[in-house]
Amino acid sequence: MFCSPLYSTLSVFAHKAKEEAEKGATVVMLVPARTDTRAFHESLADGEVRFIKGRLKFQQNGKEKDPAPFPSMVCVMGPDIEPTMKTVNKDSLK
Repeated sequence: MFCSPLYSTLSVFAHKAKEEAEKGATVVMLVPARTDTRAFHESLADGEVRFIKGRLKFQQNGKEKDPAPFPSMVCVMGPDIEPTMKTVNKDSLK
């Protein structure tokens, strides 16, 4: 399952993702790289964390928008996922 949760409710999504991963699902989340949050320490850091170099640019109606005002990370949780942290570039995510 892939999701890019509402950032305002990230802790709720992160907790649910961890629960589903413990039941056997593989969950991939694109979230802000905020390592100072409870969501990161209680849920997201338990899986594979990929810190993305640079700021992501999202598209709207096929047009690239300004870069995000924060760094991003991809968090992968699941039954066979080892807790690791690494840095990746945007091109390696394609």
